[in-house]
Amino acid sequence: MITVEEALEHILSYIDVLEPEEKPLLEALGQVLAEDVTSDLNIPPLDNTAMDGDARRAQAPRGASPASP
Repeated sequence: MITVEEALEHILSYIDVLEPEEKPLLEALGQVLAEDVTSDLNIPPLDNTAMDGDARRAQAPRGASPASP
């Protein structure tokens, strides 16, 4: 039996690190971001979401589904 650290090292030796790529949003389904995305706008403009919560609703595009947003 090998240690968890040895197992992890063995698994990671088979993984290649991919370079980030830019593509249109509609072609990015199923991919992950290479870095965090943040906003320059403070919405809502005050810090009360811990108590009140915050929600957004966008009109669903035609043909959208949980499997294909």
